[in-house]
Amino acid sequence: MLLVLLHHCGYGGGNYILAFHMPLFFVISGYLYSINQSVSKRNFSDFSKGRFVRLIVPYFAFEMVNLILSYAVIPLKHNHIDLAKAIVSILTCLNTVDYPGVSLRLWFLPCMFVSNIFFYGINKLIDETGKYQEVLGICVSIILFILSWLHSMVSFERLPFTLDISIMATAFICLGYFGARLIKWMISEKNIIVKLVVMVSGVAITGICTKLNSIPFYMYIDQYGNYLLAITGAIAGVIAALCGLNFLYRILYRSTGLKSFFLWLGNNSLAIFPIHLEILYFAGKALQVIGISNWSIKLGVVIALLVPTVNYVTMYIPFLLGMNKQYRLVPKEFE
Repeated sequence: MLLVLLHHCGYGGGNYILAFHMPLFFVISGYLYSINQSVSKRNFSDFSKGRFVRLIVPYFAFEMVNLILSYAVIPLKHNHIDLAKAIVSILTCLNTVDYPGVSLRLWFLPCMFVSNIFFYGINKLIDETGKYQEVLGICVSIILFILSWLHSMVSFERLPFTLDISIMATAFICLGYFGARLIKWMISEKNIIVKLVVMVSGVAITGICTKLNSIPFYMYIDQYGNYLLAITGAIAGVIAALCGLNFLYRILYRSTGLKSFFLWLGNNSLAIFPIHLEILYFAGKALQVIGISNWSIKLGVVIALLVPTVNYVTMYIPFLLGMNKQYRLVPKEFE
């Protein structure tokens, strides 16, 4: 989530962050599924209901907040909101010129839901084979990458409710799930020198691919430019980031405050995603009025407002996040 905040606050290396930060999130999601077996141990009804409550309920809840804020702000710019078009935009999760809102559609939440459903079906089918599951899973990822590319070749029209983006997202979830043994090695404390070489190589490959590609890795609108460059750069960036976790942990281990903050970011990522966009809109406007455009100042202001806001929502209005009060996501350090 820190990478998302950096990019949205205008950090200069935004294109390089775009190259891998969302693929990294989906790969980590797949890896976590492999650890806790929350997919394979649950039937489809329980799994889909759980995902709906945790992802789709917050999507519609925060889109309603977005709509209300838009009605309060956009008329001040002498623009009119067509309610029917706004509702269609929200229901289809497609950005339109008729209704941008104070933030664009919260695409990540529906995408996570749809890709989770796709992955559930894929995992069940591969489970039934009984063998060569890792190889089959990686092959499925490759097939999904090809399907995403074929869709871009056949049609420039977006599919509703992130069905198109979810093909790409599912491919990365499969990589995380079926490549779990390799990821476990990457994040372990073994072979530090080798991992340093791999990390530096990954950063270099991501940088080269990003530089050569015609556009950044625009996952939120399902645009990737040259697919070979985009996917190669994304995978290299993910590998570099995972290998770099060892070095990050060594830094955090020496700082209780930083460690707690990163834990808070990880535990509250689904809440941070929609809330930070609303804060960023208003904080950005306020800073613009007083002539401040520096990304680091903007980041500091957003985080300062984000922490208490997320904690308040989590503790007192958790239904917006599809949670109840017993579902604790706020470390004691941030209460």
